[in-house]
Amino acid sequence: MYKESPADILIVDDIPENLRLLGDVLSEAGYRVRQAPSGKLALRAAEHQPPDLIMLDIGMPEMDGFEVCRRLKQMPALKAVPVIYISAFTGAESKIEAFDAGGVDYLTKPFEAKEVLARVKVHCGLKMTQEALQEQNVELANTLELLKETQMQLVQNEKMASLGVLTAGLAHEINNPINFISSCSVGMEKVIVKLRSVVHKCALSHRDSVCEELNSQCMTLVDDMNELLSSVRTGSNRAAEIVRGLRTFSRLDEASKKPCDINENLDSALLLLSHRLSKDISVEKEYGEIPQFFCFPGKLNQVFMNCFSNALDAMEDNSPDQPRRLRVGSGIEMLNGKRYLAVDIEDTGSGLKGDEGEHLFEPFFTTKEVGKGVGLGLSISHGIIQDHDGTIILKNLPERGVRAEIRLPFVEA
Repeated sequence: MYKESPADILIVDDIPENLRLLGDVLSEAGYRVRQAPSGKLALRAAEHQPPDLIMLDIGMPEMDGFEVCRRLKQMPALKAVPVIYISAFTGAESKIEAFDAGGVDYLTKPFEAKEVLARVKVHCGLKMTQEALQEQNVELANTLELLKETQMQLVQNEKMASLGVLTAGLAHEINNPINFISSCSVGMEKVIVKLRSVVHKCALSHRDSVCEELNSQCMTLVDDMNELLSSVRTGSNRAAEIVRGLRTFSRLDEASKKPCDINENLDSALLLLSHRLSKDISVEKEYGEIPQFFCFPGKLNQVFMNCFSNALDAMEDNSPDQPRRLRVGSGIEMLNGKRYLAVDIEDTGSGLKGDEGEHLFEPFFTTKEVGKGVGLGLSISHGIIQDHDGTIILKNLPERGVRAEIRLPFVEA
């Protein structure tokens, strides 16, 4: 075992004969041996190349073995290295102080070679076992973290995929009656034009006062019908716009990158949140001219929805004298000679407090009250942006509020 992977042992003793004798015993057993004739040199040697085990004499000039051990245990890289004292001191006080200083074992001189090798084998084995356990613990922790992230992503993907199916179905079902209403409104408009013509002809053929009164009332009714028809057309167009937004948003389960209009995606996300955009929230759009962008459209919709929702949540507690403004900007930026899609989403909420910005993208971290958020939105958004090789940063604005800065390498379709 030790010949295949020999342990590195540092021997510390101020007497050369002791160093040579102990070194020969350990070397013959297959260990790699280094020697240090003083405490100071031992500390330097150990710091330069941490050994697997240290065999330490106590009665040395300048710095005794107790002090050497105490200093070793204060160094992060060396505190786990086992120290075996090997000394001529046989009193109980020396042994107690040795263990208090951080030693793991104590041998007395003159020593028996077999006993030395047995003790060394045990402690080298224990150290190897501890290191293996630590590596396994780190690996298990990483695996658990990966499992949690994967589970979170699977749950979210399933939820968003279901939402995509639902919105696509709703868009299809709503589209039929909308088309019916739209077609009927066109037909009604033609009928009203004909009715106006008929009323006008009747008025020309009969000039008495009764006909003139009826003609006036009929024309008033025709005007009222036009106003009602205009309202029907406005509602129909609005419903059609919502359906288009649902269709855009329903592309959540697409597994491959596709060209899309980023400004259209931003509008569709805002449209689906229109029920939260009260009259006292102003929305400012500053869209740039952006060519078709190659990306995962549905996933970016999810990012925009999360950012908009967080911005609206942040402004809920604004006082009446504090403005509630949502600004959305898009465009192309040049960074380090490369083109990037830039999307900025700003709010006028209370902003980030303390070190919140350092933890926002951690799973299950939330600044919201219990029951109002589970801390997955930004974590998932961060993962989606990373899938696009981009970045998302949240910054406090100088006066009030937060800006979410999304930057994606521009891949033109």
